[in-house]
Amino acid sequence: MVIKPSRYSAAALVGVSIVLASTARAQVEVEFTPGIFAGVNYTDNLRLQNDENKIEQLSYVITPEISFSRRGPRMQTLFDYRAQGIFYDTETRDDAVLSFLRFNNDAELVENNLFFDVSANITQQILDPGEAIPISGINDVGNRAEVLTAFAVPRWESTLGGFAQTQLSYRAGIVDYKEPELRDSKEGRLDAALSGFLGRNSTWLLAYYDAGAEYDTDEEVNLSTFTAELAIGIGAKTALVLTGGYDSNNFVSALGERDVEDDFWLVGFRGTLGRFTEYDVRAGERFFGDTYAVNITRERGNLTGTIDYSESVTSQGQAQLDFESVFDFVSDITGEELPVPLPNAYVRKRLQVSGDWQLPTGVVQFAVFDEDRQFLDGLPGDNDERMRGASTSYRWTGGTRTTVTVDLSWRRFELRNSTDTPEDIRVQLRTRREFANNTFLNVTVWRNKRGATVPTRAFTENAGSIGLTKQF
Repeated sequence: MVIKPSRYSAAALVGVSIVLASTARAQVEVEFTPGIFAGVNYTDNLRLQNDENKIEQLSYVITPEISFSRRGPRMQTLFDYRAQGIFYDTETRDDAVLSFLRFNNDAELVENNLFFDVSANITQQILDPGEAIPISGINDVGNRAEVLTAFAVPRWESTLGGFAQTQLSYRAGIVDYKEPELRDSKEGRLDAALSGFLGRNSTWLLAYYDAGAEYDTDEEVNLSTFTAELAIGIGAKTALVLTGGYDSNNFVSALGERDVEDDFWLVGFRGTLGRFTEYDVRAGERFFGDTYAVNITRERGNLTGTIDYSESVTSQGQAQLDFESVFDFVSDITGEELPVPLPNAYVRKRLQVSGDWQLPTGVVQFAVFDEDRQFLDGLPGDNDERMRGASTSYRWTGGTRTTVTVDLSWRRFELRNSTDTPEDIRVQLRTRREFANNTFLNVTVWRNKRGATVPTRAFTENAGSIGLTKQF
């Protein structure tokens, strides 16, 4: 039986985690910071139309916010909430109040063994990246929805006789939309692993996971994988890694039941190069064909870089709960671009190169990615999607009171069953200045440009925001 998630489930998870975490002892650090932002926004393209149909608009923003944190030796809690009230100068039918929530609670209930983690988020999600993507709080183009994602994870870790380690966890999660016409879902995921050390870079691993997503339309997606791995040390810094296992994937939708399953194998090497570089490179075969995995990380001085290529099977509901923004500024511009959960699964092939460079007065971050999705639902038509992008951000700090950040992002979407290939370029300049009595001046300007195969869907936008934040 599918139980439709409640929008108050996050509050229940919060309460449970706080009760369980009350076992934490010793002194804790507690911070509580309420605040309010008041500002004015401007855009020269409210509806994100082509240049011939632009509408200029001012809007006024009032945003009360609360931040709470609690840090102790066995529990860490973070809670941030803001309600963004937007009031347009002439287009008053677009007035809205947008909610944003971030909650995390990590508790150690039994020292070194039993843990309980809870997370809840309310965001304004972009529904279709092929349509115009608004700046949160400035544009209203009907391409967003409020969504709650939340999960709780009890986790057990222990050592068996000094020769093996066990890990067992279960994640219960929900994806719940405010709009009733969108599909809600709930997920349960079991992860179990048994591993050990054989000496001189040699290890072994047995792992199993089973993830199931149930939708309020009585459709289901179930994914499970068993993995056995043996790493054989062939030197002080290198190991030969042999991996084998079995995939079992099942979908129940309006088109009936579909099973995709087979065994798989990979072989490769992992180790270190010199003092600063770690690598893990493998190749093999899975039910969808040849498969590869690469991870190279280099840390030296103030520069950190990672090259990562992975191939996995996931569902869109599971991807929502696993989602993390590459950079916060991308989410600030567009809202959390999570995939809308549908009762299907896909093979996700993603290459990402990322890094950061710490400078005396600031930090540079960058990321480049190329993601391909091969859907497994058996529907007619094109079953592939591709998304490519690059982001870079430079944050300059002037003393202790001034921060200036320049952000640039590019993304291109090749969407399933669509001839349009939209491409977005966004530039953002943010300035934050602290004054006395916990008062901050915030100034932001944007330049957004969308190119599209269909000319009428292309647009440009210039926008800005200025306002004051007061923290109490």
